[in-house]
Amino acid sequence: MSLEAKKRSRGEALAEAFFYKMDRELLESLRMRIDRAERVKSFEACTGIRDPRIIEGLVDAGLDLSTITAFLYAPAVFVAWADGQADEREQEAIRLALPQKGVSQDAVACFISHSLFRDPPSKDLWNLWESFSVSFLDSFPPQDRDSLIREIVELCYLVARSSGGVWGMGSISPRETKVIQQVLEALHRRPKQESNVA
Repeated sequence: MSLEAKKRSRGEALAEAFFYKMDRELLESLRMRIDRAERVKSFEACTGIRDPRIIEGLVDAGLDLSTITAFLYAPAVFVAWADGQADEREQEAIRLALPQKGVSQDAVACFISHSLFRDPPSKDLWNLWESFSVSFLDSFPPQDRDSLIREIVELCYLVARSSGGVWGMGSISPRETKVIQQVLEALHRRPKQESNVA
């Protein structure tokens, strides 16, 4: 093989190796974008949140959908049980409200049929939710954090209003008010700073 032929052969091998690697990287990048887009759609369907910045922030946080769902909806369960029982009107309020927010019917059915509506939530669940909320929300920009808090609190008030007053509309019990206040305090709490004292 002549020197020119060897150069050409090596050049072709170099170009092939370079573009092969580049094609693999492009394909991997495309796959990651498609996976992310699918996760965004899933998060939208299960949470009802439509603000793209918030949904993308949730997806980018690297948490799975069940964790995000628990974070968003556990407070509604706490409010539903504030008076000692989660009655049918509270469950119905959730069943009707979540689809209006864009949550899929399957997700709503799963949520309503969950044992959290048969048995009161434990203190451990509250502690886990509170601890997660404080650390998780600290990583969000203030505007997105406020939007998430608004989503959670709106659902809490909807559940609280559903079982009080005349024909189940309009009145929030003192216990429900107290639980909503505790939820708000937890959502606005920032992590404690570590002290550098030796």
